[in-house]
Amino acid sequence: MSSVFAAEQLLFTPAVAAPDAVPVIFAFPNEYSVGITSLGYQIVWATLAMRSDVQVSRLFTDLQESLPNEPELFGFSLSWELDYVNILNLLEANDIPIASRDRTKRASTCVWWWPCFDCKS
Repeated sequence: MSSVFAAEQLLFTPAVAAPDAVPVIFAFPNEYSVGITSLGYQIVWATLAMRSDVQVSRLFTDLQESLPNEPELFGFSLSWELDYVNILNLLEANDIPIASRDRTKRASTCVWWWPCFDCKS
């Protein structure tokens, strides 16, 4: 694990993952210094990390925790349009086909989170 992760001071206590916990990668498609400042990313990650039935690993474009070999879920927190291309790079780097039609049943399910906003027409 990176010394950056080890130096973090958490405001919650992560659960110890059960042996049958669902392996999840929660990615932010930018550098650690950008992603860790996102409160939305931190809230979702903390919520997952406090569950013993989920084994969540964080992934950024420049740093990562130890990642599961076969994650069942590959999640992204999206904040900026310019990061979209980094999603494709992270999927390819983790051997996950970009098109869902090219994924086998054993491949990860990809999900996205992004900030909510109100659009009025």
